[in-house]
Amino acid sequence: MRLVTNAGLFLCLFQVAFFRFITQHARQARVFNTWDHVPGFSPHISIAEMKALGRQILVEYYECNADVINDVDQIEEILIEATKASKASIISHNFHKFSPHGVSGTIVIAESHIAIHTWPEYNYAAVDIFTCGETIDPWIIQEYIKEAFQSKNISSMEMKRGLFKVAPGEELLFKPKDAQEITSVYNI
Repeated sequence: MRLVTNAGLFLCLFQVAFFRFITQHARQARVFNTWDHVPGFSPHISIAEMKALGRQILVEYYECNADVINDVDQIEEILIEATKASKASIISHNFHKFSPHGVSGTIVIAESHIAIHTWPEYNYAAVDIFTCGETIDPWIIQEYIKEAFQSKNISSMEMKRGLFKVAPGEELLFKPKDAQEITSVYNI
């Protein structure tokens, strides 16, 4: 009976210590639960009144063709063609094959970037599509890759990046509106 009492006391003390630890660290991490760090944000402003510098789409491709997502040359070609299909302006690209399997790579575009990491042993690929401005549709890239990887199941999420309150009728600076602006800036 005494063993149960000591174990119960130990469990109670552990729970108290754990609760103190969590509450202390939660106070330090409050910034993650507020919008105080966003310039111009107020609880009375809706997200609809704010404009974003960019869009980021995080895509998970499941049940892919393992041979395709383990071939660095195929992945490079697929991502370049997907990027061109979206009318993005390619600046550079770099891809790497890991041993025994897996590929990582990036395409730097004038509008931001596309990055990929594959796990052929799980028939899985993770892709990050980040675009700035209004010149391209990142969802075209997502769909092109889905078809090329023969993915049977995908999950994606879009986030607005760089939210700022902008006066009605005004635009954020450094957001190109057409491909001509981009190509003239980068001499493409």
